Amino acid sequence: MTTPPTRLVLVIGAMKCGTTSLFQYLGDHPDVLPSRTKQLNFFSDPEVWARGMEWYRRQWPSSPTDPWHLEASPSYTYPERVRDAADRIAGLEGDVRLIYLVRNPIERIESHYFHGFHRGEFSATPSIAEAVRRHPRLLDVTRYRRWIDVYRQRVGDERLLVLHSHELDRRPVEALAEVCHFLDIDPTFQFPDLGTRYNTQAMQASDHPAVEALGRLEWLRGIVRRAMPLRVREKLKLRLKPEVEADGPTPFRLNPADREWVLTQLADDVAGLFSSDTDQ
Repeated sequence: MTTPPTRLVLVIGAMKCGTTSLFQYLGDHPDVLPSRTKQLNFFSDPEVWARGMEWYRRQWPSSPTDPWHLEASPSYTYPERVRDAADRIAGLEGDVRLIYLVRNPIERIESHYFHGFHRGEFSATPSIAEAVRRHPRLLDVTRYRRWIDVYRQRVGDERLLVLHSHELDRRPVEALAEVCHFLDIDPTFQFPDLGTRYNTQAMQASDHPAVEALGRLEWLRGIVRRAMPLRVREKLKLRLKPEVEADGPTPFRLNPADREWVLTQLADDVAGLFSSDTDQ
């Protein structure tokens, strides 16, 4: 089997925790080479894994140096796939490091539900209060400690960085310096365009009819993705997005009682990861 890149950094999760933003920011560093497609799902999807390591290496452009090869696939921490993905990653040769993003559990679940609802995943449960009780996946993806421990047991603490998404939002310069130290690359590099956020709820809500039509044409969407950088596509989507009402009731937010129920269910899985009630 062809060997993997000698230096590989994987943003492994969690879903709706800022993996797209981190991929975009970190990919601007001169010592980091991002994959052509952000989400390769190579280690988690059996059909993609069957394509082999030679296919995987081709997902990056050639480079005269030996940069960190970067990809970001939240599926590496999907509950039904995490153990297989961790075993495959642990078996790689070379220097492999992992970044696991975590987010306020309530915010992550609300964002996950919003994202899935607008794509038909939760169409039978038009209330998030009902969905968190009927769809275990909403909670299971948020069981950070459980999936972090899977990777720690297989790759060791020294190769795994747990990063809080709110740090990336509020203190991006400091958060990215922490990532650079983890990768032993220049932490003083000035990352451009840190004000842009990617794949946010605002990007997903009430898409312009032209954007919705594009989403139904897979072949055309593929051409656009290859021809137009992600940061340009995201800004264009915001320009096209119609205005939506900011106030009023919404089925996408948990009320205080439901929040308390969710946090009780997740108590062991988020213990020690968040330092204050604000973070939780």
